[in-house]
Parts: sequence; structure tokens; C-alpha cells
Amino acid sequence: EGLGKVLHNAIFDINMFLRHGIELKGLRWDTQTAMPLLNENEMSYALKNLATKYLKEPSDTFSTLFGKDAAFAEIPLDISLVYAAKDTDLTWRMYEFQRKHMSAMPNVLKYYETVEVPLLYAIVAMERTGFDIDVEFAKTYGEEMKRDIEAKEKLLLEALGDVNLNSPAQLKPALEKAIKRKLDSTDAKRVLKPLAKEFPVIAELLSYKELTKLYSTYISVLPELVHPVTGKLHARFNPMGARTGRFSSGGNGVNLQNQPKTARKLFVAPKGWAIMGGDWKAQEVRCAAYLTQEPVLIEAFVNGHDVYSSMASDFYNKPYEECGDGTFERKAMKVGVLSALYGTGPTTLAQQLGSSVDEAKEFIAKFFEKLPYVKKWIDETKDHAKKHGFVWMDKQQRKRRLPDAKKKARGYDPDVSRALRQGPNACVQGTSAIQGKASLIALHQLCKRKGWKLWAVIHDEALVLVPNTITRDDIKEFEDVMVNTYKFGNVPNGTDIELMERWGEG
Repeated sequence: EGLGKVLHNAIFDINMFLRHGIELKGLRWDTQTAMPLLNENEMSYALKNLATKYLKEPSDTFSTLFGKDAAFAEIPLDISLVYAAKDTDLTWRMYEFQRKHMSAMPNVLKYYETVEVPLLYAIVAMERTGFDIDVEFAKTYGEEMKRDIEAKEKLLLEALGDVNLNSPAQLKPALEKAIKRKLDSTDAKRVLKPLAKEFPVIAELLSYKELTKLYSTYISVLPELVHPVTGKLHARFNPMGARTGRFSSGGNGVNLQNQPKTARKLFVAPKGWAIMGGDWKAQEVRCAAYLTQEPVLIEAFVNGHDVYSSMASDFYNKPYEECGDGTFERKAMKVGVLSALYGTGPTTLAQQLGSSVDEAKEFIAKFFEKLPYVKKWIDETKDHAKKHGFVWMDKQQRKRRLPDAKKKARGYDPDVSRALRQGPNACVQGTSAIQGKASLIALHQLCKRKGWKLWAVIHDEALVLVPNTITRDDIKEFEDVMVNTYKFGNVPNGTDIELMERWGEG
């Protein structure tokens, strides 16, 4: 523990040591995860690429030297020793380079050493837990789904004629003929979804496409990815998956961040265990309330009200009780709040709300009129990005570099516009990611103390495996970690906790 270790891609090394029964303690730095804090816009975080660029040390990759399909075990020992020794030397020099530059930003350095480094141990634990897949259920569910797909395909072909439903070239003219309207394309989200309510054939086509994607990407594939030794499905969790510092997950084709809710049924708790999940409730809106200090938002959270219902009540001038879960007003407010924060234009917002563009424009204008502190903060954040080419996340712990924001453009420039839109978005998402990561480290400690297992982190939700004898006192400790580890100043955190034997059925 007392001897610090510096690695590149530490998650891999820690895992490999554990396979040989060795626990690697004292990790101090990982040059792969440190680099995004100095430049999250890098094209590659491979050691050789970073060394060539920053250390001015020309470095060939393994495949360049030994061939694309070469196995390391087949390389003569004296040659592989030189190759590995150079990697070690480059990693150390990269660490010195990174630490020197990060030291110029003390808050970033402190954040990296106290959050991103210990987080790697939590990720290793989570990846090693793995997922139990109900293979029999997948088979039955898959057969049902295939029958549904075939039935939908038959109906669509009767309506559209003998066309390949997966060929845009054939589908577009057939759809235009059926709905008697010209289409820009067959893009599902941008073109077809806004027309689904008006034309049943388009609604049916979107349902068919969703089912076929679900079946081919998840239901028929996941059982085949079960590891032959552990008997479980394992995902990779990348703590720098997004440029704002949010997680992504993949490995073996298992992208849990995009896992449709219907595919979650395949994931089950092992015998004697349960899955416990807790979310950071309305995380991004709480974060926005903290960053903007908007009284309307803060008041709703302090009073324990549903923030979307509370805002909808004020916005639509209706009683709070009439703007509850499932109402149009609450749904519109939820869409509208996030759209306003992230700079969504009136055309896109109109599609999301199912309204006209003029109504969407009116919504945005009224929204900012009702929430002036939010408008002021967005404008100030964009001005900062224009002047400096970056924005800070909470307490200057991370930067989001947006060089296009500084461009001097004559007239409208889509790159500048996009960069300025991304500024407020990055502050909210990045600060929320910091909260999630700090809490995950605390959850890892709780799991070690209790004999529980970290299971997954998905967007704004953390999941752990717990014995099915869990008590309310245990749950209280879990809740305490979720709401008290990282606070958004004067805005209280919230969490909804559920217990499940099958993921999604809590």
C-alpha cells in the first residue's frame, strides 16, 4: 500500500493481478484516465499515441511491430522485454508530464487523486461481479418476440406492398404512396416519429423497427456473450466514456447505458441475492438549481415537491394536484426543462412536445420569463465559453474545452452555435457525473463492509447485489450514501430505492 504505483489502463492491470490471486494496492495514477482531464478532446488515449504527441517520442504500436494477429506469448522473451520496458518508461514519463500540467490546476489535481483514482478500484469490483442472465427466459421471450415481428412484418407488407422494410431506398417511395405525402428521408427520430400519431402505418413501422433492433441487438445476442468460465455476462465500464466525464459501458457488445427496459428482464439476481437500485432523483435539474440558484427550483426541492409538477402548476396556472405523474403538463415540463437547459431549438422541441414550432417558441420564451436566474446563468456560461474556450464544472474540478466557442464567425456558424449550446449542458452533466462518481466510491466502501457487491451504474442510477435477507436499516445506509456523499450546496438530494429479483421489476 505504501509504495505508489503508476499505470496506463490500470483497470486491466488490477484485473490481471487479481486473476493470479494478487491484490494491487497503492494505485496513485493512471495515465489513461488522467489525460482526459488535461484534454478530453484527444483523438486517442493509447499510450503510444500520447507519447508520440506529447513526449515527442516516436512509438510504434504492438500490431505495427509484430503484426495485427500476433500473440504476445509468441514474441521471443528478449524482444518482448524491451517492448514492455519501453512501455513502462513511457508511462512514467507520461505521468511526470501530466502531473506537471495538472498541478497548474490544483482543484483538478485534487479531484483526480481523490475521485478518479480510487474510482478505478470500484470499477474493477463492478466489472468482476458480472450479470446473471436468465437463458431459458431469453429463449422463450425471444420466440414470442419473433412471432410478434413476423406478424407486424406481414401487416406492413400488406399496407406497403412487397418491399424490403430495412431498405430506405425501397421504403421511402412506398411510405410516401401510403400516406400521400413527401418525406425528407426515413430517419426514424427526425422524420417518422413526429408523424406517428397521424399515420398508423408509420406507428406500426416504428414499432416493428424497435422490436427487430431489440431482438437482434439484445434478446438473441446476450445469452451468447456469457463468459464460459464465470458463467456470467461482463461489461466494461469506462469512467471517461463521455467528454463530460459520464460513464459509458461496453465490452462484448454489452452497452448497458443503452439497454432498453424490455431487455432488462433477462438480468436476474443470483440465488439468495436481490438487486437493489437507487437513483439520484431529478439529478440534472437539482444540479441546475444549485448552479443557477433559481428560487423557483430550490423552493420545490426544499419543500419536497415533485419539481416538474410544481413548475407545471405555475407554468400552466393549474393546481399542483392536477399536474401529477402521467399528466401532459408534467411531461411537457420535464421535456421543456431539459430542452431549455441544453439549448434545444424550437423545431426539435416542437417534435418532442407534439406541438407547433410557434407554440414551442412561446414555451421557451415563457419558460425563461418564469425562471430568470436560469436564463442569466446560461447567458453567463455561454459568455465564459466565448471568452475562454472552455467552461468549468463544480468547484473548478473539471473543464469542458469548447475551442469552437471562441471562433470569430461572420453570421451563423453551426460549429460556434453547437459549442455554445454544449457549455451549459457540460456544466450540468459534468457536475452530475462528479456526484455519481464520488457516491460510487462511497458505495464501494459500503459494499466491502457489508459483503454486498457493486453491480452496475446506469446514467443516474447505481445498483448493488445484496443478500435477500436485507433489512430496512441496511437500506437506510444505502440511502445515506446516495443522498449525503456529494451535496449540491443548498439543494437537497433525493433518491428512489427499489429491490428486484429481475432487473426492472422492482
